[in-house]
Amino acid sequence: MAPGARVFDLPHESYLARMLRADLAEARRAWLREAKGDSGERTRREQSDLLADANHDGETPDFHSLRHTCGAWLAMSGAHPKVVQAVMRRSSITLTMDTYGHLFPGSEAAAVAGLRDLLAVPVAEALRATGTDDFVASEGEGVSARAQRRAQQLCSETLRDGREALRNGHAETAERESPKLFRIGT
Repeated sequence: MAPGARVFDLPHESYLARMLRADLAEARRAWLREAKGDSGERTRREQSDLLADANHDGETPDFHSLRHTCGAWLAMSGAHPKVVQAVMRRSSITLTMDTYGHLFPGSEAAAVAGLRDLLAVPVAEALRATGTDDFVASEGEGVSARAQRRAQQLCSETLRDGREALRNGHAETAERESPKLFRIGT
């Protein structure tokens, strides 16, 4: 699709407003006809400004408001901002975000929750991976499984020895015998 290509085959701009009003009027008539069997509903619909050529505040629809509504609804549906940009044929993501950015629902909370999901390893999986889930190997355990089991046992013993050294006031021994874990901060 060429960047300068027309998105819609629209009539001349002087006819566009009349065409839009005629379509709205026909849609409103059909909507009112749907309530013909219920006088209360019919009255409620007649008093509503839904599909009217002007709302109760005197605002009138135009093609640009329909375009903006389309972009707003895309954003509120959770569409990715680049998709909104493409559909709206905006030249830059900055313009798209300045116009619709406030309508992306819960994007901050979803982003933070996504980090938790990305970084979290299920506890059971982590315990199995480290051999600290009290897993008992089967009789047919292979050489590699035995080696892994022995490494896990040694790691557990080292941790236990480090904890005992700390309890007994031997910080240097504890520091030397405890494995270094990833730490944030000092």
